[in-house]
Amino acid sequence: MSAPTTFDGVRLRRRHGAAAHDANRIRLGVVSTYPPHPGALARFTADLAAALARTAPEIAVSICAVDVDGLRYPRDVAVRVDGADPSDYPRAGRRLDAIGVDVALVEYRFDTFGGPHGRYVLGLTDQLRRLNMPYIVMLHGIGPRLTPARADAVRALCRDATYVTTWSDGAAGLLTRFGLVAANRLVVLAPPSEVVSTVATLVRVGGGRRPTTGADRRELTLRQR
Repeated sequence: MSAPTTFDGVRLRRRHGAAAHDANRIRLGVVSTYPPHPGALARFTADLAAALARTAPEIAVSICAVDVDGLRYPRDVAVRVDGADPSDYPRAGRRLDAIGVDVALVEYRFDTFGGPHGRYVLGLTDQLRRLNMPYIVMLHGIGPRLTPARADAVRALCRDATYVTTWSDGAAGLLTRFGLVAANRLVVLAPPSEVVSTVATLVRVGGGRRPTTGADRRELTLRQR
């Protein structure tokens, strides 16, 4: 393996294999549904990946597509996980490591992943933790009617995440009030016009490593609640 590299003060994970050509970029693995899968989350993920490519060229995005229909995916999908097979989630985590991902972004809705309330995804995040790969959780659809079973799934998913994002102060308050996410790891994605820049900042600091610029530090402080 090659020696670890840095980018703008961020220590990158060791590179190997096919990922070596991106040694000077931060590789982000996005775990979500993805077109041609139907639905708003898949479209959002495609838009986010395209926006990061335009505005944050230091970040190389690889998609880990959650699939239960055997769809044919475009070339930007580097990893596919069978959403209905719990054994496939740890394998996907190992595959993300094999392609040189530095930081993972897990986009979570209760119906995105298999198992009760999407709990199969814990097999992937547990694997990332064993591989020392930091991951960020982007929570979608967190509302006031949060059942105990759903709350337990969110707590388990976010326990080892370096950052957790949500879409409103109301959702952030719910998460902290019930002890699901520590306030110092919670970032609110608002206003919508700044979502891409906020995600890029989280990725640049290595999924939780200390910000190395004043601009990064100020942006995260403003977003945290």
